[in-house]
Amino acid sequence: MAAADQSLTEQDLVTELRAAGVAVNSVWDLVNTRSGYAGAVPVLIAGLRRADPDDARLMEGIARALSVKEARPAAASALLECFGRVEDDSARWAMGSALDIVADRSSVSGLLELAGQGRYGSSRQLVVSALGRVGKGRPEVVELLVRLLGDDDLAAFAAAALARLKAVEAREPLRPLLDHELPLVRKRARDALSKLDAIAEQEER
Repeated sequence: MAAADQSLTEQDLVTELRAAGVAVNSVWDLVNTRSGYAGAVPVLIAGLRRADPDDARLMEGIARALSVKEARPAAASALLECFGRVEDDSARWAMGSALDIVADRSSVSGLLELAGQGRYGSSRQLVVSALGRVGKGRPEVVELLVRLLGDDDLAAFAAAALARLKAVEAREPLRPLLDHELPLVRKRARDALSKLDAIAEQEER
């Protein structure tokens, strides 16, 4: 086990996982397995908080290992807490991916804070996606997603999230994206508008 004043290493984590009955040689063994490992989740959550934020491979591996339903919602707070500590884009993106799986409605405020921070760039993509899954009934979520339609890195994800939230009020801000230079943004905007226009038409009947 790592000393109190030292960051957790991958070998420390492997030792703790084995002590919990999870036989692995690397945290990446969990990423690549098809077997469940609910017993590893508490160890992984604690490990994420104790790992060196500059150890990008370990941080990414833990985040990817926590990208399972068994970690919902227990891992969300640690992922939100550690997202801003890492500088590596791949590790940060993996944390966003995990949040898209494990976040619940109690995570909305934290997701909003991360999604609104431009310095995190495209690593916010799946944080935005998570807002579409858990942000129903929160006007501030729709407000932020509409604003993020103007960010080329996030526009496609914001459009899909608005459609998932059935945010018919976002139709007008979405329409200019039908002519966006990026094909994925055009497609997501088209799909979102198709869904939202149908909802609005049904509501008017």
